[in-house]
Amino acid sequence: MQHYATLSEKSNSVTLSTSADYLIGYEQILDYFKQAQKECPKGVGLKKDSKAKGSYITLQFRLGDKRVNKTCGCYLTMQGITDALNKAHLVATALESLALLILAYESTFA
Repeated sequence: MQHYATLSEKSNSVTLSTSADYLIGYEQILDYFKQAQKECPKGVGLKKDSKAKGSYITLQFRLGDKRVNKTCGCYLTMQGITDALNKAHLVATALESLALLILAYESTFA
């Protein structure tokens, strides 16, 4: 006699690692974008910006007390999200270097 699993035995909750298997098209891109947002370095974030011609990605980061949005020239595609994440890491590195430079300047002239 063959045993067939019941629905409750077979059903596993969909997690982030398995959810991409069930998504198609735009939903898969949005899922990938959300994962990329979580992988952004501290101080820099990705934001989706929709215009009449399409969806773009902007980088958000702080300059002083101000939160700044800057375009990174990336479309909301799988490759564009990957490129934007790489640019976010470059911006985070540049911001860290700038912060160290400002601290060195302040300590020299304080």
